Amino acid sequence: MKTQDYYLTKADTTKRILFPATEDTDGFLISPQGHPMVVGEDIQAAGFKPADFQQPMKKLTDAQRELVLRVGDNRGHLVESREVEKAAKIETEKAERDKQNAFLRQHGYSWKKQSVYIGGELGENVDGWFLFAPNGTAVVGIKDGGWGRPEEFGSVEALLIELGYYGEEKKREVAENRAKAEADAKAKAEARERVEAYFKGTESEFAVCERKERERIYLSRTNRSHYIIDESGLYTLVYNGMDGDDWALNNDSMYISHRYPRNEQIESDLRLLNTNK
Repeated sequence: MKTQDYYLTKADTTKRILFPATEDTDGFLISPQGHPMVVGEDIQAAGFKPADFQQPMKKLTDAQRELVLRVGDNRGHLVESREVEKAAKIETEKAERDKQNAFLRQHGYSWKKQSVYIGGELGENVDGWFLFAPNGTAVVGIKDGGWGRPEEFGSVEALLIELGYYGEEKKREVAENRAKAEADAKAKAEARERVEAYFKGTESEFAVCERKERERIYLSRTNRSHYIIDESGLYTLVYNGMDGDDWALNNDSMYISHRYPRNEQIESDLRLLNTNK
């Protein structure tokens, strides 16, 4: 008997419950532990206890057997195999892929299974499925990455969007999002350069921020060192609390703190780069 997943939709609710089970020769559903599958409300209404069903099917009475679930309708409870859902999903996805590939062929693209040289510093010949553009260039590829793991380059989805498969509005939306992401990345790169240059080229003093409620700025989620923006100045706090560090150098708990003059542009840059949001 093959174990598979089933959905149970109870008579008094639309909630679907996913559970694994196998069908015996009579069509009854059996749990992985070998016990008949039943609905708690049903056995309670019939005067039975859960323990009555913690045994093989052959030991159940006829009245108890009537309460064991099967695929289909069970006194208002509906049991469905998930395999049907999976098969429908696979069929839907295949139909969509066929439609996409027909669209790509209309624009001169074609899939081929062969060995293709992937250039770059570590160029190599790889075997797999490749999507070729009208000019003969492989623009998308799926190759064996070893241990059964596929490795991909390029993006069919991005190509379909660019060619207008999802419509001009989707194409415009993606282009706008890409432009925004590139602009954000450029702004952060420039802010980081200004921050690094400021703290490297500006004199500081060995001082601690006295305010307990501090505006802390972290430029990394993995580094404890951070900055503080305060009306008294800008502070760099370098973490110095690891084993082997010279803790005698610390002036702010487990940190070495230095104060710099306030700078409106740098404060704005630090807030832009802050990962502690």
